[in-house]
Amino acid sequence: MTKVDKELQKIYNDALDILYRNIEELDYEEASLEDAMYDINTITVNHRCKSRRGCCKNMHSIWGCDIEISGYMLDYPEKEILTTMVHELLHVFKDSRGHKGMWKIRAMRLSRVTGLQIQRTRHIEADDHREPSRIETKLINCKCEKCGYITHNYRECRFTRRPNLYTHRKCGGHFIRIN
Repeated sequence: MTKVDKELQKIYNDALDILYRNIEELDYEEASLEDAMYDINTITVNHRCKSRRGCCKNMHSIWGCDIEISGYMLDYPEKEILTTMVHELLHVFKDSRGHKGMWKIRAMRLSRVTGLQIQRTRHIEADDHREPSRIETKLINCKCEKCGYITHNYRECRFTRRPNLYTHRKCGGHFIRIN
């Protein structure tokens, strides 16, 4: 029995409906669709995540997997959330690995038939949605003194606090913080 957050219940049902209505595009019979997929334990909203639309955790586990949809996606139109949910459900197929092979074939077929743009990554045009509520992130840059290579970090860590303790693997130079 899949436990689904109430904000995502309708989207999840619509995504399953898309899979069942287009079962021939997935190369499965209706009775075997559940057998072809891993069990889904939970479908939740992750309000902490700001950089991805969704993810499928514990994939290929005998105990089942968990799907998370990022909280900021709730500010987007329903079609965008549905696209993300179908994307994640395609990962749940047992013969699906990453974003290649059968996942890619199924995504292309469903995109063609349904009009959803199921892709590995996707940027939404500014006029397609309301502006999502995002937390401002501060970019921390460090530069190699020897070759000039610049790192971009969004989180404070040991490296960004004391970059002079680290050497660049390629040239052996030391880093300095530049902002």
